[in-house]
Amino acid sequence: MQIPVYIISGFLGAGKTTCIRHLLAQMAGKARVMIIENDFGEVSFDAQVLQSAGVQVQELTSGCICCTLAGDFKQSLQAALRGRDVDLILIEPSGVGKLSDIIAACQSAELADKLSLRQCVTVVDVQRCALYLRNFGEFYKDQISHSQVVFLSHVDENPQAVTAAEAAVRTYNPTCRIYAEPWEKLPLGDLVFSASAGIELSGSPVQEPSCDQDHAHDHAAPFVTCTLYAKEPRSAAAWQQVIRAGISLEGAALVRVKGILPTPSGYIQVQYNGGALTCADSTVPGRSLTCIGTSLQEKRWRALWEEV
Repeated sequence: MQIPVYIISGFLGAGKTTCIRHLLAQMAGKARVMIIENDFGEVSFDAQVLQSAGVQVQELTSGCICCTLAGDFKQSLQAALRGRDVDLILIEPSGVGKLSDIIAACQSAELADKLSLRQCVTVVDVQRCALYLRNFGEFYKDQISHSQVVFLSHVDENPQAVTAAEAAVRTYNPTCRIYAEPWEKLPLGDLVFSASAGIELSGSPVQEPSCDQDHAHDHAAPFVTCTLYAKEPRSAAAWQQVIRAGISLEGAALVRVKGILPTPSGYIQVQYNGGALTCADSTVPGRSLTCIGTSLQEKRWRALWEEV
């Protein structure tokens, strides 16, 4: 029995989890789904959000899915095969992972007869596309060039950026299908699970990256992470004040902030990816905030955190 596998990739803050949530909503329980969720940091914020949708979520928080796939993912897959309670698997890799590495892991000799890698999707933020190509081209170009489908995100916030983003994608992947429409208006299930989609596993199985090889985590080297934990509830305004102070402190070195924090009346979901800081009520509980950047002043962050 081969389980169909679909990879939803994209750089930090592109909107991978949001895309998956829209996809799950459209599926409406028509298939039994397991999600392999890899986050860069101590706490998987995205896994918390996806678990609330009622699907199986296997968390990998090491920050390097291409290495941990060799162990944790294979164990999860074997358990799914034994239980035969999974119709398909979605992999959401870390935003700082190379899509080519994940494909290689899925095509390894140990997994090739157990799964069918059907399609790779990449989510591209039209507002950050040019910036990330300049600053993080190694990862960004790899994610774009190895995808069959590209969904553009944050289009409603900056529709003027769509043409340039499409041109950039075409530069590195002239054959992929690109969709710029709002996700709630797209038949995501048909586009992602298209019967014509498929990644041929031809020739000898690809050897997946290993920490004993030259791979050595080079793909994650430019990024560091810091996770902060809330000791007690604070007002949404208080949390935003300290996070904005941290954003000002780091400047361009800060790439991503995300988390769920407690307030006197419940919880808030916090997101930042280089633009405006967003804060919204959350039905999912949480007590942590993860910061990702090319460098972080962790001691200063923790000092700010204690002042809240």
